[in-house]
Amino acid sequence: MAIKNIKKRKPTAMFNCLTRMKSTTASIKLSMSAAYSVYVDFCKETTLHGLRHTVEEKLHWFERFLWFMLTVCAFTGAVFCALSQYNRYNSEPVVVSLQRDYRSWWTTFPAVTACYIDRVQPEKAREVIETLWNITEESDAERYQYYSEFIDLVAHVSFRDNLQNFWKYQADETVAGIDLLQIALNVHPDSQFDVMVSQNEKNVAWHPVMTEVGMCLSFNSVYAQYQYMLYETDWQPTQLLKCHYHSGQCYVRIDSSNTVRYFIHSPFEISTAISNPTGEVSPGEELIIDFKAVEIQASSSVKYLRPEQRRCRYPDEWIHESIKAYSFALCQMHCRSQMAVMFCGCRPFFHVKGDGRVCDAHGMACIGRNVEILINIPKHLAKCSCLPQCAELNYYSHTKKVVIRLVVDKNLFTHREW
Repeated sequence: MAIKNIKKRKPTAMFNCLTRMKSTTASIKLSMSAAYSVYVDFCKETTLHGLRHTVEEKLHWFERFLWFMLTVCAFTGAVFCALSQYNRYNSEPVVVSLQRDYRSWWTTFPAVTACYIDRVQPEKAREVIETLWNITEESDAERYQYYSEFIDLVAHVSFRDNLQNFWKYQADETVAGIDLLQIALNVHPDSQFDVMVSQNEKNVAWHPVMTEVGMCLSFNSVYAQYQYMLYETDWQPTQLLKCHYHSGQCYVRIDSSNTVRYFIHSPFEISTAISNPTGEVSPGEELIIDFKAVEIQASSSVKYLRPEQRRCRYPDEWIHESIKAYSFALCQMHCRSQMAVMFCGCRPFFHVKGDGRVCDAHGMACIGRNVEILINIPKHLAKCSCLPQCAELNYYSHTKKVVIRLVVDKNLFTHREW
């Protein structure tokens, strides 16, 4: 029987691996020992409260551990506070301070938007009905009344009041595709304002504008061009009226034979559905209002910050290509227009500027069903944030007085002689 000589293999590779692991562990321990030695020397020399107790040999190990945990918590809290302040600086780096500038003695006169209470002239409405539907009051009184109510609804359209009434015409094909803005312009009464300005050399030019509360007339307004109704006529800018701070003769007097609702606002702002009217004047009444102007200006260095940081926008930060300006009310109007396109596929006809096709009577019925959402502009739906203007010019009613004029007709009295 042959016996084979079997040689045992030596575990050379295993020994090499163990040797490498031992050397790595030794180097790590040496590095940690050196780092701990530096930490101990630092804690013994530093004046930071608590660190000395973490390496004090006379203390129990649990006490040293407790001091170490307290020190870590304190350091974590300090880092958290520092990061919070840093994030706050990035989001709100603006410091607001107010001061009165006594060197600027001139202020801009406010813009006036005047809206007739009755915006339908019967003769013009009759012509529109005959032109569009070929109906007269004599030929078909019932249909004539039907279209008269439709024209009255278009002329007195308002986000606040009557948008829901368009549902009556949502299935009527005879009113589909009609230019509602042109109807409101065609039936509006002729302007009958008699204006007197303290600066006699200034001429007042009234511009027809379409607001969210119907057609109105405006003057001394720069941003009225974004509500301007005359497509075929280019907007002609006019020089703004200005008043001296110490001048006691700075006024505008407006006389009208119709009942008018007035909105007083900044020349760099517009009136919207949420604007509160300044006053309503009927024939035989006088409304006398004194205003206080408050102007807010931002430092030039603020403009280099992001709008989210400074919490305001400048006029040259355009809202849209069709609205090459910025104001809070313009931003809200654009948001409502975008939401209307999202819900109904068209924008309201009283939004002169914007994207999407203009709504006809059928589209306005859809707008009326969503009017509450459009007015409130929910942030999760609108996806737009309207910030105030960095340069604001606000007017506040200081005193208001209504005077009723009594006109006495001499024919009511008789004079007898004996």
